[in-house]
Amino acid sequence: MSFDWEYAVSLFWYLPLWKAALLVAELSVLAWGIATFLGFFFALAKLSRARWLYYPSATYIWFFRSLPLLVLLIFVYNLPQVIPWTRGFLTSDFIADL
Repeated sequence: MSFDWEYAVSLFWYLPLWKAALLVAELSVLAWGIATFLGFFFALAKLSRARWLYYPSATYIWFFRSLPLLVLLIFVYNLPQVIPWTRGFLTSDFIADL
């Protein structure tokens, strides 16, 4: 079996591939920005002396550090079946992937 160079080069002109690549880049930048903002907020809240800021942020950080990513993804994708009002929001692949 040999590598099909003609097919591999033809993918450079395949428009859906470039659309998918752009979508992945958009998701990555958006997720990075949201994670940076939330991470900074929760880090500052965890350093706070105010108990009403410290305990919720410490619980949030502990929970998401201990939760495997695959479990979270399965939960998010199955959430509209359990809570029907989330269907309008989570049926978009772009929103659900964030």
